[in-house]
Amino acid sequence: LSSPKTSYEFLNCWNGLRDVNERAHYLRLIPTKNLKSVFKTVPDADVFSNILEALTVVASGSSSAPVSGVEAEPAKPKPKRAIVYLKKIAASRRFDMAVMLLSKTDQQAVRDILSKSSNVEDAAVLAKK
Repeated sequence: LSSPKTSYEFLNCWNGLRDVNERAHYLRLIPTKNLKSVFKTVPDADVFSNILEALTVVASGSSSAPVSGVEAEPAKPKPKRAIVYLKKIAASRRFDMAVMLLSKTDQQAVRDILSKSSNVEDAAVLAKK
């Protein structure tokens, strides 16, 4: 896996990933500087839901995907990174529409990610969106 630079590259790889752990691993590969170009618009509802699920794993560090068939060490929790991803996605086009269509499960995923943030300002900014 390599870091995508465009939304096309992201979706092309994302759709081939098998589970939430692989998706969380893939998200961890994307440098924050590339997020604006990768998430120009919010992905469709299913992909956005999968991203939220994977960001929950990133924030909690609860699992790590095997790389090249070798079990990886458990990933460290990265709640700040998950918050940065949420902020970048929140700044993309169509985010308001995506938020209106969030399922209860997706809403809970956002709350779980925000609850892991020690920065109250981060949580407050995203909660207003």
